[in-house]
Amino acid sequence: MARKKLNKKVAVIGIIILAILMMVTVLVIRKLWKDPNKLIGQAEAQWQRIQTQLQEYQTAVDAAGGPNEQTDKLLRAGQDAYVKMLTTYRQAFGCARDDSLKIEILFTLADYYLRNNAFHGPDWAKALRSWHTVTTIDPAHLEARMKLLQYFYDAGDSGNRVAWTRVKEQADEIM
Repeated sequence: MARKKLNKKVAVIGIIILAILMMVTVLVIRKLWKDPNKLIGQAEAQWQRIQTQLQEYQTAVDAAGGPNEQTDKLLRAGQDAYVKMLTTYRQAFGCARDDSLKIEILFTLADYYLRNNAFHGPDWAKALRSWHTVTTIDPAHLEARMKLLQYFYDAGDSGNRVAWTRVKEQADEIM
């Protein structure tokens, strides 16, 4: 009987692919098992640094009498820090297993999305998405339903006629 030989190139490629798959698996498992409370702590620490950066920025703008190259650098650094903090909260949401923790993180995110300072303007679309996600997790969550109802009521009161249908939907769902 003839003995078949294993092609060395095929074997090497197979070993490399297997090693890559194992590394990807380990990385995915590590990401899934992160502690959301640790990430929340990191995000809160980032928020404290942002507060300090905001004060430094305001002081620099006041001292310079307006924007200049130095204040622009401070502004960009603050905006980047704000984005990083929001990303850390979203990572905590992704790692959270408990629905009550997810809801708490979503309300925190909505609050940060609506903050208006030199580093970040209010982002109503993301806040709405956060509240809607809360109602997806817990359809009977009254606080999220009320936030959505208030938003659509204000939009309708401002002249957006389409918003009144959403007000009716939200009111019916609360009832």
